[in-house]
Amino acid sequence: MKMPSPRRPATLLASVALLLATALPAPARAQSFSCEMSHTEDQRTVCADRYLRKLDAVMARQQVALKRHLKTLRKTNAARAQHFGKQLLEQERAFLGQRAACGGEVACIEKLYEERIMALLHAWRALLR
Repeated sequence: MKMPSPRRPATLLASVALLLATALPAPARAQSFSCEMSHTEDQRTVCADRYLRKLDAVMARQQVALKRHLKTLRKTNAARAQHFGKQLLEQERAFLGQRAACGGEVACIEKLYEERIMALLHAWRALLR
């Protein structure tokens, strides 16, 4: 059995996003996958770690919000929405591959989630400009 790694301080934006997520009502904190259906080592690791579950919920909420915004943007700027949607999908797939490569390494998964949340915040900034 692997011992949990000591936590390093989260980045400021990831901390703010996590704080906002914990203040939300329970339905809005849904994870990106069901722990009851987790089959891979990385998914089981996320489900077993409270902080990783919260990071996953923050990331999932941001992705859902971005996709919702892109759906609205399609009405006024279909090309821009399609471009951002394609990038978002490619980045999601890359994230899942990288998380799978982490296996059961908590520190590796934690770093990926924090980087992904930051990337999603930067995507919002680019999209809203």
